[in-house]
Amino acid sequence: MFVVVIVLLCAAAAGWAWRHWDAGALKAPGSKVIRTCCQFGYDVPYFIWPFGSAEKLTSFDQLGPHVYLGDNSENNGILYTHRGGFIDMGHLRDYADWTYYLHHQIRKAIDDHRDTLVLYLGTEGGEKYLFVFLDSFPVTDENTIRLAGYMAFQLGIWHEIATWYGVSFIPFIPEQYSSFSPEDLYSNGLGVELGTKALHTPGDYTKNMTQLIHTTLLDLYPVSTIDDTKRAMDKVEGLWWNKDVYLPSGALLIRRYYDIHPPLYPWRLPEDEDQYPPHAVYFDTTTTDGTPLDHFFRFEIRTNEKIPVTRIFGYPKTVLTHRDFDTIIAQIQREEQSGAHLQKHQPQ
Repeated sequence: MFVVVIVLLCAAAAGWAWRHWDAGALKAPGSKVIRTCCQFGYDVPYFIWPFGSAEKLTSFDQLGPHVYLGDNSENNGILYTHRGGFIDMGHLRDYADWTYYLHHQIRKAIDDHRDTLVLYLGTEGGEKYLFVFLDSFPVTDENTIRLAGYMAFQLGIWHEIATWYGVSFIPFIPEQYSSFSPEDLYSNGLGVELGTKALHTPGDYTKNMTQLIHTTLLDLYPVSTIDDTKRAMDKVEGLWWNKDVYLPSGALLIRRYYDIHPPLYPWRLPEDEDQYPPHAVYFDTTTTDGTPLDHFFRFEIRTNEKIPVTRIFGYPKTVLTHRDFDTIIAQIQREEQSGAHLQKHQPQ
């Protein structure tokens, strides 16, 4: 009993919010995506299968409880909200789960007295590694949650970059058509925001997430039905996206969302701009003492032939990190403006 009291006092002194260790959280997410969801728009067929389309829309009432790493009962899809624009629930849940997973990995490494945590995250445009430097990290539960959320968001940025350059979940079906879509990065950031809140809340993570999703979406004023989301998409068809294409045409998206630094603001319908205040997504980029979280990790990609690093940087480069993302995205914007991507994947 005396030993238990001493351990608890030491944990409190170190700033830890003592909670039950959840070994299930150490199950790793997938190397590319966790939940396969969703393309922006609807009724857009694949060229190889013109009788079917790939969209998945949902509504607030159809959403199921959160499941760590997902299952079909979640009923994910895109829905429109008046304060948060279009929300991709698959993306939201994915990056909440990444935040949860990375937080537990950091906690375990600290408990094991490791100076550096190294995670191999699979292949996506190259082999991905996450290095977390704990020898100088100011260890508190608040700081580990902040670091986990910030790192999770970086993983999502790379996914958008990699898909722009031809990486895909399904072989031979490139996903550039959905890269940096209007709702992706905002939904990722909202997932990080909710994942960090779930970690701050005592109790079971999945139950916390289920409740947070419910209350947050209500606060964002979701439309009632899938048809309402379709009507919202219709209002930006020809402005944000193009219905008259076959997937995987690069012409599907007319506007792409490239903001990667918080606060992240949603794209919304013009009539909502005056009636509803936007929900800006915030997640921390510094520790509680103001030190940039960037000092304590390196997300590294050992690139393969998919990523044209010489074209991007002007010289050969075999290893990229999250610090290169602004440069890469600036190049992607130039490529999009040139229209080169519109020549790819068009039916002949």
